[in-house]
Amino acid sequence: MSNSSDFEPILGKLNWEIPAEVRLMPVDLRIQPDKFESELIKSIHLLQSIADDRLQNFTPFPTVINEPKATNNLLSNQEEIDYIKQLLKKNLGTDSVMIFSELPKFTSEITIEEEKIKIAEKVAKTVYDTEQTAKRILNWEDIKNKLCPSIHFLSDDVFAIVNHIIGIAAPLSLGGTLSIPLQPMLWAWIILIISRVGVKNLCKGYS
Repeated sequence: MSNSSDFEPILGKLNWEIPAEVRLMPVDLRIQPDKFESELIKSIHLLQSIADDRLQNFTPFPTVINEPKATNNLLSNQEEIDYIKQLLKKNLGTDSVMIFSELPKFTSEITIEEEKIKIAEKVAKTVYDTEQTAKRILNWEDIKNKLCPSIHFLSDDVFAIVNHIIGIAAPLSLGGTLSIPLQPMLWAWIILIISRVGVKNLCKGYS
């Protein structure tokens, strides 16, 4: 597992305009790295069930700077959130529900289906907000240029990326060096996008 010093020269001097939805995300300043890791892994299990659908048309290689479309229409945003709810209700597996909800081992199928609905209703908006923010972050050439020197040799395995990045996210975010909040679902989206795009593709041209 990497330690924070590996990333300080890479992520420590980033200077960009952080969008409001990132700045305003709730962050528990008392969170400890091991707690963050646990919540991050939970979020990854949750998001993996919908990632292929949500990321199928996304590429971090725009020919012109083209951030994910902002929708000023609240109804459009709500339609996206409702769609995410439906995806979660349909695609969440029993294992993911058990991990995210920490239900007793022997739980009836009816209870698990009810829990899926509760999870979907509870997290859909956060899933949508963090997805849009992660896509925006990974469309910034600045972050790719500064991230690639440390990740270009990794495999595309989600948990290989988690193991490498986890050591830097908590200390740098809490220390104020990295202006991406310590929000597990946001980091889960960033890691899933890197995994699906492919580290070598993301870092194409890096020498």
